[in-house]
Amino acid sequence: MSYRTILVSACAALAAAAPLAGQSTEIGVSSGLSVFTAEGADALTVFSTPGSGSLLPTSSFYVTAFPSPNVSIEPQIGLLVAASGGATDWMGSFGAQIAYHSRGGADSSPYFGGNASWVRDLAEDNNFTLGAVVGYRWIVPPGLGLRVEAGYKRWFTGGEDGFDPPDLNQFGLTIGIGGLVGG
Repeated sequence: MSYRTILVSACAALAAAAPLAGQSTEIGVSSGLSVFTAEGADALTVFSTPGSGSLLPTSSFYVTAFPSPNVSIEPQIGLLVAASGGATDWMGSFGAQIAYHSRGGADSSPYFGGNASWVRDLAEDNNFTLGAVVGYRWIVPPGLGLRVEAGYKRWFTGGEDGFDPPDLNQFGLTIGIGGLVGG
């Protein structure tokens, strides 16, 4: 079974989990600032925002559900398309995050969690990330969820022998806004 099959299956299971009564599902977008560091190279700073059409692996569309009072599951998808001089490049990401909210999903709460994503580009290069986040999610009447999140991701490059660490690290600060449905 390939890593993609496992990740897609896990995300499908997460998305299918029914939220508890009284818990809302949040559907939203996130934007962020990330600093990428690699051994022997200059740091790369990336800012992305969904409104400008520049979605990078630092930005995503997400759906957050609460299958238990304090645990959220969140499939995420992101896309970058860049065209210049007749050439088009793209990069897409598909991932999931699981987080623990100390006050539960029905109230504003600090949270921490882990995530994984699969990133692929037009050259059919595959990358896999594993990461951790800490953040705070505000519930704002009449039905908005606002969040700020700090995180770290370790990137792994795909090859014939599996995934090898390319000494690539991503440190990020993300802001998200979503609408609450259900509950």
